[in-house]
Amino acid sequence: MKKVIILTQSGLLFVLVLLSYPETTHSETKNILIRGILVCLGSKLHEPPCETQDIRLAIRETDGRLFPLTEGKFSNVLVQERKLQTNKFQLILKQVGSDNSFEIIRSQLIRGGKVYDFFYFCEICNITTYIPGPCMCCRAPTQYRETQVK
Repeated sequence: MKKVIILTQSGLLFVLVLLSYPETTHSETKNILIRGILVCLGSKLHEPPCETQDIRLAIRETDGRLFPLTEGKFSNVLVQERKLQTNKFQLILKQVGSDNSFEIIRSQLIRGGKVYDFFYFCEICNITTYIPGPCMCCRAPTQYRETQVK
């Protein structure tokens, strides 16, 4: 019985110490929702065709503000997937690093004024992924799909 009381008292003391401990002051970046056109940026932030070497992707809002995207699988899909048939997107972004670049958290396409989710689906395993390629489970080909956001 004494052990339980000691553990409870220690636990209570631990909780009190945690509650009185000052909060850390780290900067939290919030996700932002951006609607715009996908563009390619050259080394001096001009907009060359996306087929050129040494380009970086960005999304440009209607007011002209540019949001440079980090390189990676999610941004590459926006340029490489021919089935998207659009360069208008709604992206949820998170600022990363000190160079004002943004990581894609979620991407949706805009076609005809309507917003669509797009993804790749494996019929066999019932698995959804956001990167094209074989299913991560059975290695069968995944199928491109779109669903309108309601």
